[in-house]
Amino acid sequence: MKFYNREPEMNYLDKILKQTKHSSQLVIVYGRRRIGKTRLLNEFIKYHNGINFFVEQKDEKLLLVELESEINQLGLDLPPVFKTFDDFFNYLFNYLGKSRESFIFVFDEIQNFNKINSGFFSKFQKYWDKYHNDTHIMLVCIGSIIGMMKKIFLDQKQPLFSRAQHTINLKRFDPFETSKIIIDHGITDGKTILELFGMLDGIPKYLQYLDMYWEGDVHKFINDLFLTDLAPLKEEGKNVLIQEFGSLQSGYFTILECISKGKRIPVEIANKTTIRLNTVNKYLHDLTTYYEIIFRTYPITEDPFKSRNVRYFLKDNFFRFWFNFIYPSQSTMKRVKEEFNRYLGVIFEDVCAEFIRKKGYEKVGKWWNKEIEIDVMGIGTKNILFGECKWSNNPIDIDSYFKLKEKTNTVSLKVKNIQFALFSKTGFTDRLVELSNEEKIKLYDVDDVLLNK
Repeated sequence: MKFYNREPEMNYLDKILKQTKHSSQLVIVYGRRRIGKTRLLNEFIKYHNGINFFVEQKDEKLLLVELESEINQLGLDLPPVFKTFDDFFNYLFNYLGKSRESFIFVFDEIQNFNKINSGFFSKFQKYWDKYHNDTHIMLVCIGSIIGMMKKIFLDQKQPLFSRAQHTINLKRFDPFETSKIIIDHGITDGKTILELFGMLDGIPKYLQYLDMYWEGDVHKFINDLFLTDLAPLKEEGKNVLIQEFGSLQSGYFTILECISKGKRIPVEIANKTTIRLNTVNKYLHDLTTYYEIIFRTYPITEDPFKSRNVRYFLKDNFFRFWFNFIYPSQSTMKRVKEEFNRYLGVIFEDVCAEFIRKKGYEKVGKWWNKEIEIDVMGIGTKNILFGECKWSNNPIDIDSYFKLKEKTNTVSLKVKNIQFALFSKTGFTDRLVELSNEEKIKLYDVDDVLLNK
């Protein structure tokens, strides 16, 4: 698959490289597996002087031999000889780091050194502190295990605490960037794009499977990718999370499954899972701040630091889909067909919120109280938008507009200019279209949202 839009990250890396004219720069690049971290750095190095070295979990001596070999391929005047990592760091800083041209060195999956040589990071600190001010290295540390990367570089007890000057938390492509990628595969209707985004998210590695498995039918694609004995993503969710957690943490898995199926409030999760509430809250904190797998949200009009009216959602549509349909027991295509449309309703709401955000509203989110819920709201300096999202096979009729309008009476905001928007999978009835012209209701179908029609 071709390299898609990472322009902000590429520009940032370029700015960092320019700073190495004055001193070496240490960069952390982290993000979940399959997000494209290695590809990003490989594309960047193409245009500069550097090397990306993958830290494989193997004997230290074998790793040093491999490191020697890769650097030798650069054809440098002074061939490397590495018996220890002291030799490597001396070569990196005293030879590569003192050449006229800045040099990029990437440790790809640097957290693997924890299993290779526990003293590596202390050695790293020693040479960095000694040489970085007088050398010209852009030293990049890539990691896919988010919790581990945070421990290595952000834990005050660790040798490399506060050493990194730059951090890139690489994110998935948003729905609109993802839509462009899917369109490049010949898929041009918004409904199918939404369905694919709802299972693959904007994760480059998963989107590559369109090249191999897409034959024009979403259900067959799901079956081939997730459900058959040889399906490449059948165990993917478990494998990614076990790598992150360090083992099959049943508590984390249970809570993630519970959230994916609609239990989003701590008390509901505790009741559903029979895990004590205090323990649930601890797990939710870890999954939010340490592992970055879920996020905490609150009604858009409330103060995020004071609100107790919180809900939790999985960040990643792939995990949402995997926990809904694959884990813990193997799913069937019958169940997928029965429940996939319901599942996509929440995905559609999220995509519509992103669509509204691109319209320039300062705050975008949901609103709810004990009785009612508004799917999406956008708050600007002078106006407010209320939106209803329907992922249904039936066109939206005028009753949806009047119900939405009635809900807004519950929200207390001092804004005079109120707008309404309805979002639909299958369009709108003629009488709603006519009413929209009279009352200036914004109507968007899924093609309007994802194809910018």
